[in-house]
Parts: sequence; structure tokens; C-alpha cells
Amino acid sequence: QPLPASLRWMPMLGGLRGMFNDGLFINYFRMLLEAGVQADHAATVAARVSRSERVPADAKWLSNPEQVRDDPILQQLALAARFNNLTGELDTQCARYEAHLATRLATTRLRLSFVIKLFAYLFVGVMVFSMYLPIFQMGNAVI
Repeated sequence: QPLPASLRWMPMLGGLRGMFNDGLFINYFRMLLEAGVQADHAATVAARVSRSERVPADAKWLSNPEQVRDDPILQQLALAARFNNLTGELDTQCARYEAHLATRLATTRLRLSFVIKLFAYLFVGVMVFSMYLPIFQMGNAVI
């Protein structure tokens, strides 16, 4: 299931969401092609189901690589479709996306764990300080 668009604005999770949905598009596209669906229809359905923002809604980009000139991955897929090597290129792109997503997920997990630990330490510090502050104020009042 694709990740929701609301994650796009969250720090550290926005890029991960886009990468996940793009990888989902490539996997759906590959599965539909292996099931015998025509390439144009498979690309359209995979783009709709994965909600990938990178992929145009229509599949005209498969026959015209110039339409996706700014996106190297879609351009490689369009060229592979032109030379009848779409399945091999999709396998390559799937493996590449798996590796990138695993690396990005590990990096995000490390960053989030640091932020969570920082807030936990600050919370504990504030709680300890607020518990002992009245005792110190009482000591100052006696002296």
C-alpha cells in the first residue's frame, strides 16, 4: 500500500515516502508485465495504484523517451521498452531501489532514534530538576 501524501511535509520521512512509492510503482509495473498485461496498460495501472508523483498518469512516455527527459529512471525504462528489454531493466531498477531504500531507511532510523533519545533525555532532565528545585529553595529559605 502506498504511503500517504501527508508524509511529504514531514522532515526525514518525505523523501523516504517518495522513494517507497516509486519503488512500489516499479514493482507493480514488473508484476503486471509478468502477468501478461500490455506495457502501456501496465504502466498506467501501476502509476495509479502506487500514487507515484514521478510517473505521468498516461503511458505515452513509454513510446516517447523525450517526454520524460528530466527523469533518468523513466527514460531508461522507455528506452528499454523501445528495445524490447523492459523486463530486464525493471529487474535492474527493482534491485537498485531495494538497495537505496534499505540505505535510506537505515539512515532515517538512526536520525529518528537520535532525536527521540534527545527528547527523552531532556524530559528526564527537566523532571529531575523540577523535583529537586523545591528542596533547594527550602534550603535557601532556612539559611
